[in-house]
Amino acid sequence: MDEITDAELAGIARGIGALAARIPDGPAARLGRSDATGTPGRGAEGAWALVPAHPIVNGLRALGRDADRLLGALELAVRDLDGPDLSARLGPAPQGPRFMLVTPEQDGEAMLATSSLLRMYPRLGDLALAWSERLAAHPSAVLPAAPDGADEQTIAARHGAGYAALAVSVAGALLRGVTTPPLFSREAAVVGVGLGVATILLRTAPKPSGYRAALLARVRAEYLFPQNGRGSAHVAGHRFALVENGRSPVEDGRSPVDGDFTATGLVAAVPGGVVIRTGIAAGPVQVECSVFASAPEAVPEGWDEVAEVSWRAAEGGATVTGAGAPAGDNIGVSAPPWPGDYRLRVHANGRDPEEAYAESYLLEVWAAPPSPPVVLRRTDRLGHRLRGEPEPPVPPERAYRWIRSSRLRMAATVTVVVGLAPEAVLAAFGDDREGVEVVGIPGAVLVVEENHYRGSHEEVLAALSANGPAASMFWNVNMLTRLSFAEDGRVLAAFEPGLDADVPEEVAGVLEGISFADGGGVVEKGLLAVERFTGHAVMPDDVDRDEDDDEPVTPPRLGRRLGTIRFM
Repeated sequence: MDEITDAELAGIARGIGALAARIPDGPAARLGRSDATGTPGRGAEGAWALVPAHPIVNGLRALGRDADRLLGALELAVRDLDGPDLSARLGPAPQGPRFMLVTPEQDGEAMLATSSLLRMYPRLGDLALAWSERLAAHPSAVLPAAPDGADEQTIAARHGAGYAALAVSVAGALLRGVTTPPLFSREAAVVGVGLGVATILLRTAPKPSGYRAALLARVRAEYLFPQNGRGSAHVAGHRFALVENGRSPVEDGRSPVDGDFTATGLVAAVPGGVVIRTGIAAGPVQVECSVFASAPEAVPEGWDEVAEVSWRAAEGGATVTGAGAPAGDNIGVSAPPWPGDYRLRVHANGRDPEEAYAESYLLEVWAAPPSPPVVLRRTDRLGHRLRGEPEPPVPPERAYRWIRSSRLRMAATVTVVVGLAPEAVLAAFGDDREGVEVVGIPGAVLVVEENHYRGSHEEVLAALSANGPAASMFWNVNMLTRLSFAEDGRVLAAFEPGLDADVPEEVAGVLEGISFADGGGVVEKGLLAVERFTGHAVMPDDVDRDEDDDEPVTPPRLGRRLGTIRFM
């Protein structure tokens, strides 16, 4: 019953050319680009289905709106299709009560017809797929080919149209004698089943000769500067990489792109790309990657380690990848897709184990003649160890690195008050309390203003210092900052860190050993100064809360927090 003869295959193959000629290039090219990495659509009936959808239905759903476009293009040709009638191989038509199939509102006629007939005739799916595979390997099946030197669009369109026409021809033979319900036409069922089968075949069908070269030419022609992407890279063996061909930086416990980190302590060139040394041994790290036509501007502030290396690309198109991750990972950007010499600048944060925030990287790529590795910033302990240098002491402001991954990372004012009850602290802000959170901490009161700045106003800070010291640190997304100190009802100093400012003796001692001159870690250094002046540290739990949580945070959840008064 399941066998099909060579003569029957040859009869089916006669319709391939006429069908392929009716398929528009756009949908055909999208079909032709399918491969094993394509993401199939979810089950055709989704939440409506009581049983999993057939793979043919999943394949049809992956086409989206192209399914209806192709039905419109092929409907008349399918109606006139000549070939053998093999519908008897499906078995008897269903008898007795019919069922009603409910599908999502967005499903078109092809999807409804395909889902229905696959349930009415359980053998239909297996036969359509098996016979289409047989026909694809049969000498009578001549699929349309692109001319020599054709572009990627043309090659992909001919490839997709050929397999779609082949599978629709098989579905036409299987359904030729079938009577369909009035809800849909037989032509819709033939096209739907055939397209679903074609998506399955195309996932493993070899691409035509010349396709890879044409695709590379297209990618190169469409590549524009600058490119930018961000996401996460999967780390294994303390490494992730920017390499051609998606090679993993760790395979079978070995590191085929190991690299020598003694020069930079961060990044090393390897054949086909570069490998980056991380602090964590395994897991995700945040990565942003930018590609420029020329060297980027000066190194931005706020990074622990920055280093540059050169590498030669044999083909181009290097992508960020990690162990067990697909090429390109989640970053969504690649190096220029042509061979040549390139320069990579790697910025790293959070590699030392004592860091209290997420490890992150910025990769900047541009074309440049080869030049020696260079270290542009060296502050983390891991980098010093890898370079064979004495490890520096841990700067005290590192205790506040957690602020970079908190909800206050973009803009906030943090104020610590000693000697006043929370209610009195709140009263000092007057009637303007938008965004003010008053948090009781042991021995003091903390005021947190996300994206607000009342705590930096001199009249407010003076009132807050009526019974003891008060200090605040303000910052915003435009890199404006203000560090303020008050005691005994008067403001002692208020200035932008990093700019020359005259500070009284009471404040000078607090700032001893804290340098704002290099521009890095201004917020962390400011919070350290607030702690020294008031004698009370700000802890991560003191500012953390759920974004949608409008209720005061209770003591059991945050431990050292005593209570919160919040005005939003």
